[in-house]
Amino acid sequence: MNVGLREIFTTPLFVAKHPQPASLNAALLRRIRTLQRSSPGIDRSNVHGWHSEDSFFALRDPAVRSLRRFLLTFFERSYRALTPTTKFRPSSLRLIGWANVLPTGGYNTLHHHPASAFSGCYYVQTAPRKRARLSGELELCDPRAAVLASSLPGDPFESRVRLSPTAGTLILFPSWLLHMVHPNRERTDRVSIAFNLMFKR
Repeated sequence: MNVGLREIFTTPLFVAKHPQPASLNAALLRRIRTLQRSSPGIDRSNVHGWHSEDSFFALRDPAVRSLRRFLLTFFERSYRALTPTTKFRPSSLRLIGWANVLPTGGYNTLHHHPASAFSGCYYVQTAPRKRARLSGELELCDPRAAVLASSLPGDPFESRVRLSPTAGTLILFPSWLLHMVHPNRERTDRVSIAFNLMFKR
């Protein structure tokens, strides 16, 4: 018997690695530490962590401009892979971003990013997970609430996806996708730059 499989209601997740992240991340980390010393930050989904203002990509800094170029190129290629026949100009995109610093015990509660098209995160500094399972992991949750009610061997519907990104990793996903970050149990701060992308009207 031939079995036809068609996957429906898919949720795209794009992942890339910066080709030479070491010098870029060192410069970004210096800039983030300077911001952290000068501002108490704001409260969003962060708990026991520091969240900068949303104007990170407006900074006149060579490392920030370099990351912006990398991120926009990645988004353009990812979106064209998702919808090959759709045409848009990179100038039609609006980008906002902010820095996150999660020290030991810091985490992000379950949330999504309203009024945006795609969201994501670039990882500046991470630590090998040594002290605890799930430490600092990014968890993405299935947006179909009813799927949690099914109990099937092997979890064929993959109701939760957990990622352990390393420094230099860039992750992109639809802004409506619920996600969270598990508490950082390492002694090294987990430092990242999160962002929202939207199409200008």
